[in-house]
Parts: sequence; structure tokens; C-alpha cells
Amino acid sequence: SEECEVKLSDFTVSRGDVKDETRLFDCEGTPCFTAPECTIVEKEGYLPKPTDIWSFGVCLYTYVAGIVPFYGDCELQIQINTRQKDLEIPKNFSPLLADLISRLLNKDPVKRPSAMQVLEHPWFNPIVEASA
Repeated sequence: SEECEVKLSDFTVSRGDVKDETRLFDCEGTPCFTAPECTIVEKEGYLPKPTDIWSFGVCLYTYVAGIVPFYGDCELQIQINTRQKDLEIPKNFSPLLADLISRLLNKDPVKRPSAMQVLEHPWFNPIVEASA
């Protein structure tokens, strides 16, 4: 928006009542934006916050590149690509954006940054300083 606010939609599966350590066992959502750990939900489940970080990473990548990072002709192929393919960073991404995207789209959910760490990333500095 004109006020530099990010506005997202498609919150069909959002859950505002999930505690930090609550594990989920069902997987719903748009396949291209679904984190790899959600595509095979094992008996221990998955933590929702790292999956939100992944989805944000896919959104950011898509906004800048104009394509999703892991594409497939069907839902199964998207899931396989999300789990197995290496992330390809377009050459036109700045080094800071490439670093942020690669952190957001780390296949290991434990290694993804928290929302606060994302906002503290140097790529966001011009935005944070302008709003201060």
C-alpha cells in the first residue's frame, strides 16, 4: 500500500489460537506455498510458525521473481520439488534479498528465522528506518 504496509490474503487455513509449541498434524493450503515438512506429516507433527515463515518466503520470492520457487504440473510434483529440489536464486536478486530468501526457504524448519529475526534482517533496514 502507499503506507508501505504488506497486505496478504488467502487465510483459509490460518489459526490464531495455536501456542508456540503446539504441533499440527493436518496439512492444508495452497501447494506452492506449503512448507516441505507439511507435505509428509509424520507422527510427531510440525510446528506452525516455521511453516508461516516458509510461506512468507514463497510470497516474497514470488513478488520479486514473478514465479514460485518450486513449481510442478500437479500437486504431487510440487510437493516432491519442494522437498527435493535445491532453491534457485535468480541473478537479479540483490545479495541481501538472496540471503533473506535462502533463510526463509531453508528446508530445515529449525534453521528458519523467527518473525522478529526476519524483521531484523538487513534487507528490511530501509523499511524499518523509514517507519521509525
